Amino acid sequence: MLQPLDMASSRWPDRAVPHLYLLPDLADEHNAGFAQLAAGCHDLLAHQFSALMDPVPTRWWHATVRMLSPLHATVPSPETLHALARELQPHLDHQPPLTLQATPVLGPWSVRVGLEPTEHFTDPVRVCTQVAARVLGPEHSGDSYRRAHITAGYCHTAGDDAPLSAALRALGSRPLRLSSMSLVMAIQRQGPRRFE
Repeated sequence: MLQPLDMASSRWPDRAVPHLYLLPDLADEHNAGFAQLAAGCHDLLAHQFSALMDPVPTRWWHATVRMLSPLHATVPSPETLHALARELQPHLDHQPPLTLQATPVLGPWSVRVGLEPTEHFTDPVRVCTQVAARVLGPEHSGDSYRRAHITAGYCHTAGDDAPLSAALRALGSRPLRLSSMSLVMAIQRQGPRRFE
């Protein structure tokens, strides 16, 4: 049974919290199959299962590497975040693109695109953790996301999960090449879910 994710109380309401995201390039020829998978998944959630799910627009799809500031801490200054980006750049330049298998799966309150093998995701996580601890301090090295995934949609109304689960399985899986990391200030607002 699908359950709605309670977004009435956000994890960090009306705060901008820095995150490191790996962003799928849907225009990359290596990702042609993944782009079709993403479009099919979004279409499924936006139309056939709109009574249950809020789809995340594919332009906002991302795999979170790290949240860089604990929820109770002061957010690092723009200058400090620029220093972090400068420090990360040479390390990331030596990281080859990741190629992972992307498979849409249904969780208790969301649709996620699982990325396997998860072990391939650990290298960028480790590098980012070490550099963030050095530049921002250990208290700002942030949460680690050990299960690599992209969130494709959130449940807004409780309901039977079997039809959606079957539809997601029918989409199959595709390879995804990830070669771009971004430092993003993520803002959660209370109220209806919007992606902008």
